[in-house]
Formats: sequence, C-alpha cells, structure tokens
Amino acid sequence: MKLVIITGGSKGLGEALVKEYASEKEWHVVELSRSGSSKHSIQCDFSDVKSIERLSQSLFTELIRDEWDEVIYINNAGDLKPISLIAGLDVSQIERSIAINQVSPFILLSAFMSGFRAYEGRKTIVNISSGAALKGYAGWSLYCASKAAVDNFINAAAVEEVFQDFPFIAVNYEPGVIDTSMQAEIRRSDVRNFPAKARFIELKESGNLRTAESVATDLVQKIKSGMVNQTRYSV
Repeated sequence: MKLVIITGGSKGLGEALVKEYASEKEWHVVELSRSGSSKHSIQCDFSDVKSIERLSQSLFTELIRDEWDEVIYINNAGDLKPISLIAGLDVSQIERSIAINQVSPFILLSAFMSGFRAYEGRKTIVNISSGAALKGYAGWSLYCASKAAVDNFINAAAVEEVFQDFPFIAVNYEPGVIDTSMQAEIRRSDVRNFPAKARFIELKESGNLRTAESVATDLVQKIKSGMVNQTRYSV
C-alpha cells in the first residue's frame, strides 16, 4: 500500500484529491479537516494549535508502524478569512488566521518529516501554494503573509533535503484560480475591503475558473512523474 495524507480534504481541491487517490486501491488515504466526514477523515481544528500538536504526535506514531511503498503529504488546508484592510484587523482574527494557515501546517509538516525521516522509499511533500504567496493583495494581508511563509518553509526544506541520505521531495504547487467555495466567498466580499473583487467576478462570468477535478488530476500526474527538477510547479 501507498500512503497519502491530505489536509483540508473535505471540499474544493482537497476533496477532489481525496477522490482521485481513493479511486485507486493501492492508496491508503488520510484526510485531515474540521468538517470531513468520509471514511478517510480525521476531524481536527487547524485553529487549535495545541490539538494539532497532539494529533501530530499520535497520527505519525501510528502511521510509521506500517510498511508503505510510497508516502505523500499534501498541505492544502487554508482559510482566506478575514478579508479586511490591515487597520481593521483585531488580535483574535490575526491569531486564528496565522494558526490555520501557518502554525498548524508547520507543526504537521515537521512531525511528518521527523516520523518518516528514516523511511527509504519515495516520499513527497506538496504545499498547495497561491499567487498570494508571491504578490500582495489589499484585504488579504494575513493570507498573503501565511502563504508566503509556508512557501519558504518548503523552499528551506528542499534545500535541507539535498544533504539527507533518504531525502524528501519538497515542492510548492500553484493551482491557479479554482472554482471553489473560497472563490464564492471572494465574490461576496465588500469591495471596500477587497478592491480587486471585480477581477474575480469577471473570471467566474467568463468561464476562466479551473475545476477542482482538473487541477487534482494534474497534480496527481505531476507527483507520479517524480516532481524532482524544481521547487515550484503550476497547473
């Protein structure tokens, strides 16, 4: 059996990835999210850092006991909220956003790499990135900051792995603009907090949003090919 762990797999691209891998009998799928309800799901709250720490200790201790032919970790969970200009942010919003989008992913990724450090087979880490990791958007300051942080966490991991006996493949994957509930949330936002709103409405109305299923297929194929020649990929 092969192991794939997908965070935020209850909807959108994460859900499409879960379905893609679950359709092949050789894969054991573990899905981590707050609202997941499939047989693959482990419910957890990424805003609760302490609970994520406990989960990371118990989950990987259990998973490393099995003999896998390949292991994959896909960091997909994230939350755009709050869509707000910086002056309008409060402490609780900042803490929640950074916990979900940055701190909890760091904890889980670190635990995954520690747990499978001595595993000699192919092991891949994919971070679902975003254009927001490379460019600032008014109203998305927290999201942009966290996406950039995780991107560079993965970049650092890729450099570290060059020196390891049994290295992880560590890459960022930018899926483009996907037709998901997050996009619907963007289109409902107040233009005063997100001045670029019209562009995202136009993408929807012109049919230029990618489907989660097509992006999932693209990513799965790239992972199968090895993803070894660069640290950033896009659909």
